[in-house]
Amino acid sequence: MHPSRVAILLALAVLGPSCRLRRSRQHRPPALASSGRWSASLAASEALRVIDGHYLVDGVRRTDTASSAPPFPARPLVSAARVPDGWRFAAADGTLYAAREFLAPLRVLAAVPESARPASEGLARGAVRGVFHEGALAFLDHTGRAWTLDGSTPRALPLERVLSVVFTSPLRALAVTAPGVLHRSDDGGRRFSEVPLPDGDLATVVGLARGAAVIESYRGRYSISDDGALSPRDDAPSLESFVRAGELPPTADASAPLLLPADPSRVAALPDGSLALVEGDVVRVIDPRSRRELRRMATPGQGCVIAGAHGSFRLVCTHEGWAGAVFAPTAAGTWTVLRDELRAEPMGDIVFDDRSEAWVVAAPCAQQPVRDPAAFCVHHADGASRTVHAPFPAQPVDMRGGAALLVETRDSGPHARAVILRGEAMTPVTLPVGTAEARGLRWAGGALAVWGHSAEGRLVLHRGAIGPSDAVRWSAHEAPAGARRGIHGAGAVAYALGRGAEALWQYRPDAGFARMPGPVRGDPSALSLDPEALSYCAGPVCRLAGVLEWTAGASGSPWFVTRPDAAPAAPRPWVAPLQRPEERARFECESGETLGVGPELDHGIAVSGYALHWQPESDGVTVRWNGESLSQVTRGRLPPTAERVTFSGYAPVGATTPMALLDRCVGVRCETFLATAPGLQPFPLEHFALPYRRDMLLTEGGAFLALSRGVSHGATVAQAVVYDVARGQVVARRTVVSDAPPEFIQPGSLDGRDGLWLPTSPRRWRFLPLSGEASAEETVEDDGTLAPCPRGVASRGVLRRIDRNSDLRGAGWAPVVGEWQVEEILEVTARGLCVRSIAGGESRDESTFEHRGGVDPVRSFSLTSDGAGRLSGVAWQGRRRFAMSCARVEARRTLPR
Repeated sequence: MHPSRVAILLALAVLGPSCRLRRSRQHRPPALASSGRWSASLAASEALRVIDGHYLVDGVRRTDTASSAPPFPARPLVSAARVPDGWRFAAADGTLYAAREFLAPLRVLAAVPESARPASEGLARGAVRGVFHEGALAFLDHTGRAWTLDGSTPRALPLERVLSVVFTSPLRALAVTAPGVLHRSDDGGRRFSEVPLPDGDLATVVGLARGAAVIESYRGRYSISDDGALSPRDDAPSLESFVRAGELPPTADASAPLLLPADPSRVAALPDGSLALVEGDVVRVIDPRSRRELRRMATPGQGCVIAGAHGSFRLVCTHEGWAGAVFAPTAAGTWTVLRDELRAEPMGDIVFDDRSEAWVVAAPCAQQPVRDPAAFCVHHADGASRTVHAPFPAQPVDMRGGAALLVETRDSGPHARAVILRGEAMTPVTLPVGTAEARGLRWAGGALAVWGHSAEGRLVLHRGAIGPSDAVRWSAHEAPAGARRGIHGAGAVAYALGRGAEALWQYRPDAGFARMPGPVRGDPSALSLDPEALSYCAGPVCRLAGVLEWTAGASGSPWFVTRPDAAPAAPRPWVAPLQRPEERARFECESGETLGVGPELDHGIAVSGYALHWQPESDGVTVRWNGESLSQVTRGRLPPTAERVTFSGYAPVGATTPMALLDRCVGVRCETFLATAPGLQPFPLEHFALPYRRDMLLTEGGAFLALSRGVSHGATVAQAVVYDVARGQVVARRTVVSDAPPEFIQPGSLDGRDGLWLPTSPRRWRFLPLSGEASAEETVEDDGTLAPCPRGVASRGVLRRIDRNSDLRGAGWAPVVGEWQVEEILEVTARGLCVRSIAGGESRDESTFEHRGGVDPVRSFSLTSDGAGRLSGVAWQGRRRFAMSCARVEARRTLPR
């Protein structure tokens, strides 16, 4: 049994549905809570090299010998500049700082209206946006504007859609704007002029490397002279700025790692005030205030979790490869086995007593043929054990002074049930919260405590005074406005947390809720607390919101600095689709009548009613199209090569004449060939670094658009080629540079022009015609419905989504992400976008796929809007052809507009 099944319940609160209870009133204004020391973990796994010997690690500035001291910026630093009177820095929340030296204390200068873009977000791995500048600070905000500083006043540069910017001196600046245009300024960024690259090349990123300006393009690197002349420099240093934390020179890092681990089952508070932590195969006992190690022991098994117990702690570990066992340490430094799954019933949740050797486990004492969810084994302090049965399926949550708390596991409405198990007596307790919150029930300073919500949605701490015969009398203590989650501390202390560092309170029964000393110098609301991060306490130490740690009874200064007028920290803005999923529509699909028998599609990649299959041969390749709309075989000779090659293929959805693209690759070097009925011929489509994607889409008049997307020199590059099959020639071509990930650049058309669609926000798309005329670019906004197109809708064009399509679901046939080639045609209308059709099939070759269970999978489908709110069409399964119909269900709104 893996120890995850014997999870030890620690002091955690689970907040759930609201409940209606009377409230206790506080008759005194909230005071400041007792003193404590803040610490935080800011250092990320990777650092950004500013210049040699200078690094940014989240909010920490480091050199080869030292680190900056707190207070740190509330958000990571994204840009740094060396200026005549010291240094300037920009943080991700848009705050600008000054310092006399690189490691000197920060002084708030100003702020920009929008948050700043992280140095690498939206760019390829290894590329950065101007981490280091000479003479003037520059950075980008999340809207694509570039900013600099005039003294202490931010100034926006006169550019739009900026991908990268760098200052090489107080007056000289370089910038790249989409779709790959290089700009130069000699007056501090007040005016810019375009700098053409040779042979139609496009810039991707600019920066400083070894003191010199470097322009990276999708074809190579350039240096630039004082008069603006470019020179190809393949030997120029890379703008790679990432440094793994382990590669940094050893130094005392001021942002010390948190004492408590992220997993609360790896730490236990001991009666003497120390903490025991499981770290790998070692248990370390630590003084939490001095952080000095007191002793250590090797664990008796693997994957151990820990809990405090009378006078010491207990471990639950895996041994013998699978079985869980409970271990207790001895005075001699060895281990005693208290229970072993090799010899007893598999264990559930466990709680240990703080005043005796007794403990309770969710399992009967002896193995049983059928698991009873209401059975518990009580292990007494004298070593005896007996099985008891709760009145309902339950789990143990806490144990104090010989009494155990058992909480029901089945939902019983707004008032969950529990029992106090004391000796052989079970006393029923009705809780003021539902089952979800009831798992957070704890003994707290001689009373029961559980977090819940009032009918109005306010956070409430419920405390239960235990009287004679274990009768419980509840009182409700409403947390201050803004509190959103609560945790239990040591004894009767509790903590309430909000969204920002201004919303931190400590609760004591004799004083109620009191605001905690803030970890921020400046406006604490600017330091956001992650609502999803786990918060818990172990003894006097509490880990809050994942990054903060509070040690009660100690002393220390604020850990962060923000500007006094900082706006409350908001959720991170949408910067590039790479970071968050795009909104997707959902369709529920069902199969209809069988329409007949069609060709077998299980040899090759299925597309939309036909399959494409290729067979490499010694001097060429044979290509087959097989299906209802296509049936053709062609053979072509390829240039011979002695190297080992691999092939991949692409075919357009809805084709009625044979056409396909084949890639022949040697490692990462690829060449593309066009396969048609007459044979094979080289096709002029560039290949970019992984991850790449190429697709083939039908356009008007018997032509097709081939799209190649990938990464080159630090940015996404996409190339679209329109090819007229009848005339055998390229009729349009365009290459663009973007900071959107490759899979978000889509082909399509607008007002009769073929082009590319690039996302600029979750519901806005910019159309770039292949003609390349900037004046012809246009932005279209989606209304967010993505419903099937109604009858008679006026169309301006289409957006062909090949990735991140609508979510299709249907019993036994739903497309599997990564295994389907799906094309979704979105109609561009006056209102936005609607779904005209969805078609595709399995992209893997079924000739090498082993069917399971003797059932042929659905290989392909083609669905079109019926004008009445549904998608209707045909699906193919083996040789069976049957009707399919899909209705749209609730939209998945994952992002604010």
